[in-house]
Parts: sequence; C-alpha cells; structure tokens
Amino acid sequence: MCWVMSARPAMAQAAQAAQADHDASGDAATALTQLHGFAAEGSDQAWNRDVSEDNKRSAVLLFRQGTELVKASELALAVEKYEEALSHWPHPGIYANLARVVMAQEEHLKAYEYAVAALRYGKAPLGIDAQTRDTQYDELRRIKDQLRVYLQLVELRIDSDEPGVGVFIGGQTEPIELGAGQVVLAGRHLIGVEKPGYQPLSQSLHFYSGTSVRYRVSGYRRMEQWKPWALVGGGVALGLIGGGVYWDTWRRHRDLQTQSTARCDSTNGTCEQGSANDADTWRRIQWQERGALVTLTVSGLLVSGGTALVWWNRHRHFRIQSIERAISVTPVVSPQTAGVSASMSF
Repeated sequence: MCWVMSARPAMAQAAQAAQADHDASGDAATALTQLHGFAAEGSDQAWNRDVSEDNKRSAVLLFRQGTELVKASELALAVEKYEEALSHWPHPGIYANLARVVMAQEEHLKAYEYAVAALRYGKAPLGIDAQTRDTQYDELRRIKDQLRVYLQLVELRIDSDEPGVGVFIGGQTEPIELGAGQVVLAGRHLIGVEKPGYQPLSQSLHFYSGTSVRYRVSGYRRMEQWKPWALVGGGVALGLIGGGVYWDTWRRHRDLQTQSTARCDSTNGTCEQGSANDADTWRRIQWQERGALVTLTVSGLLVSGGTALVWWNRHRHFRIQSIERAISVTPVVSPQTAGVSASMSF
C-alpha cells in the first residue's frame, strides 16, 4: 500500500534547492579533493584497486576543473569534466558531485544512477573526517530516496541459496546478478526462475513506487524424496509376503489333491467322501488363498502408486518469498507536489 501526502513546492524548486546545496558545499567539494587526498589513498581500498597513479592524477585534475566550473555556474561543462574524470578513476567522491550537478540540471534518472554509484561503498570514501562523511552520505541518500519515488523506481534485491539458479525479470534473456541490487519500475513484474533438474517457475510480483524490497528464491520438493521410494519398497516387500503365502497355498492345495487321488485309486475308482479334517483344510486353504490375493493386490497398488509419486516428485520446485516486511516513509517530489510517501510491504 502507498500513501502520498502532497505539499508544494514543485520539482523545479527541489532542483533549485539541490543547486543551492551544491553551491553551499563548494568548499566541501574542494576539501574533498585537497584534504581527502584522492591520489594518496591506500590502494587496498575497493575504489582504488586497479587504478594507476597516472589515472588518479588525471582524475583529480579533471575533478578540480569541474568543481571550478560549478562555482562559475557552467554546469554542462562541469558534467563533462566530471564524467571524463570518472573514465580515469570511478571514485565515489566524483560520482557524488556529479549527482548533485545533474540533479540541479533536472536530469533525474542520471542523478539517481550517480547517487547510487556514490553510495556503493558507504560513507568511507566521501570525506576526510566523520562529519564530512556523514553530511555527504545523508545528502546523497536524500537525493536518491527523493528520486526513487519521483521516477517511480523500486530497489529490488533477490538472493538464493540454490547454486546455479537463474532469475529473470520481465522476460529478459539474461539472468540478473543474485544478491546485487536491481532498479526496476514500479508496478507488476513477471519473475522467472530456472535451473536444470528443477521445475521452472513464473510468478508475478507487484512493487510499489519508492520502496526497497528483498526476496529469496529457494528450492523444495513436493514431498521428501524418500517417501515415494518407501511406498515402492513397502509394496515390493508386501508382494514378496503375498507371493510366499500364495505359493504355500498352492503347495497345500496340491498335497491335498494328491491325497484325495490316492484314496480313489486305493478303492478301485470308488472315491469316498473326505473326512471332516479334509473339509477344514480346504476352507483354510481357500481363506489363505484369498488373503494372499488381497496382499498381492495391495502390493501392486503400492508399487504403482509409489512409482507414480517418484515420477511426480522427480523435479525440485522453486518458491519466491519476501524476506523484508516493513513500513518505510520516503520524501516525495514531483512536477506538481512534494511531500512524503508511506509504503507498507507484506
């Protein structure tokens, strides 16, 4: 569910506020270059790896030129310098300034992308001291949250404990990177999950504007794998018992028939009526035979049913579960309104 409480000013005023914020933070931007010492940072930091010293020096020079252009209100030229600096060194500090500048130019999608890139490594690369880091981090978070709602974006993250699983969004042909954040438009999306040996899954999920959601893909079977095999094994065992009983019935029937034939032969073809013991024996044999046939019938049902369940349960299946249920309140800006958006996910 999503509620928006409207209050002017409009998005243009928000952009002007972003410009004012950036102008006011010009000294901080310069300090970020001079004091934080981009080129002097340790190479073990994630944002410094595989970046040569020459590239760092080129990026710092271009960054300073871009900052001077911002002070001179030459925002378009400043963007060019910042983007050129990023081609030498994709440092979060450069992304941070670039996000503010394009926000002031009302290039909202670019501003969102740059703010996300600036926040990738948290607060650490955003300032020389804790106060500067906190200020820059909070400002970038505010820009990102405002634009996420304004652009009707959703931050989606899908994890899985199943190795080798492929997750697709909206009919894409390439799977997404599991565990990494994805930005999608608000609305209903079809999520597809595939893996060899698993039953493919297609599930429609609805995402609300300005929210951050997280899901987990897990595999399961309709029943534990041993259960249908236990039915098959039980049916085979019951069949062996029933077969043994039926064989014993046949053997006893044969013996009784042999005894009856022998009595007829001994009386020159005149067969005398069997004794009462013979009649009881016949009845017991008949009941035993019926019991054996019932046992064999049940055995056949168990084997056939268990075999069908083995086939039915041959594939594992997927389920998609939300692992975050929360209420979030986010600033909202649009061409007509500004305010806050309250989103509740279940």
